[in-house]
Amino acid sequence: MLCECCLEQSGGKKADLAPAAKYCVDCSQHVCEKCGGIHAKLKSGGHLVIPLGEEMSSQMMQLRKRHCQEHKDEIVKLFCYDCKVNMCGLCGALKHKRHNVTEISEAADKLGQDIDE
Repeated sequence: MLCECCLEQSGGKKADLAPAAKYCVDCSQHVCEKCGGIHAKLKSGGHLVIPLGEEMSSQMMQLRKRHCQEHKDEIVKLFCYDCKVNMCGLCGALKHKRHNVTEISEAADKLGQDIDE
């Protein structure tokens, strides 16, 4: 598995890319040692970077929080059925106020039931 950050930077060219050695919980990306160090020291707040293999532990799944793409300091808590995106409360109030919005946990339960049916 290759470093997803390096792969993005290379424009999809896979030649001479570093192998993934860690996992950034905040970005949900597999990263190399160098990119993992960068993620852990970001100015906007260091990300949680862990060794590969630990990303699927139940403890990590509970710690895993996704940040809003638009408001980096906000954690996503809502799901917009109209746009099919997760978002923070600010986005919900400002950009999706007339949309069909619910809490992520409720949307996950509903979508899971739909899949079961």
